[in-house]
Amino acid sequence: MSAADWTTIDQPQDIRLVVADMDGTLLDEHGRIPEGFWDMLARLRARGVEFVPASGRQLATLRSMFADRVDGAMSYIAENGNVVVAD
Repeated sequence: MSAADWTTIDQPQDIRLVVADMDGTLLDEHGRIPEGFWDMLARLRARGVEFVPASGRQLATLRSMFADRVDGAMSYIAENGNVVVAD
């Protein structure tokens, strides 16, 4: 996919991976994952798109943030990229 503002993309794209930073990006002002995210994650997974949270946080912290709401394995980028886990 060439660089474009995401709001101008009008045709289906072959997206297989979405990586999101946690602090200041995915998390809300209270440091929590917004409730609306979980439905979106289910839709991504149903379409075969891998979602990978990326953070400076420790791997155990990231896993605990997703453990209660995610069925199956997940991949993570933790500790500022020093730990990469592909489940």
